[in-house]
Amino acid sequence: MDSKNNLTEISSSGNDFPKPVKKKRRNYTSVNNKFFTPDLIDTPIYNEELMDNVLVGIAQNILSEMERQGLTIRGLSELSDVNYSQLTKIFNCKGYIGLKSMIKIAAALKISPVELFPYDQNKRKTNGQRFDEITKGMDLASTNYLLDVCAGYSKVYLKNRR
Repeated sequence: MDSKNNLTEISSSGNDFPKPVKKKRRNYTSVNNKFFTPDLIDTPIYNEELMDNVLVGIAQNILSEMERQGLTIRGLSELSDVNYSQLTKIFNCKGYIGLKSMIKIAAALKISPVELFPYDQNKRKTNGQRFDEITKGMDLASTNYLLDVCAGYSKVYLKNRR
């Protein structure tokens, strides 16, 4: 019976509903005037918060590139053929940027769409760079042996894949 009374007391007090949480703006690190959040793009698991961070980072990178080139939102809208109101929504975190719009904007800014993504391009490594890190300090014969093993494995893998 006590539990019944507790339920009505909680309901009648009006305190049983959580207050809405206001989203905080994310802090991004800037490298060469590009914003990024480490390991954001490389995660294989979809996460709504991480996705929001990526979209905000893209908007910030567009704004910084516009600033660098001396463009206004109206000017970018005309160059990219993306609606002015859509751009303002993207920059005010009220709307999302679509793939077509991102490609149009990148073309208008004369940059690759990849440059708009929020990651540190200096942290990304090619397979050759990774191989160099792995074999650092190894003698030439050992490095060549490792390359031969990898090449042999690749041939078998590609043959079995067909």
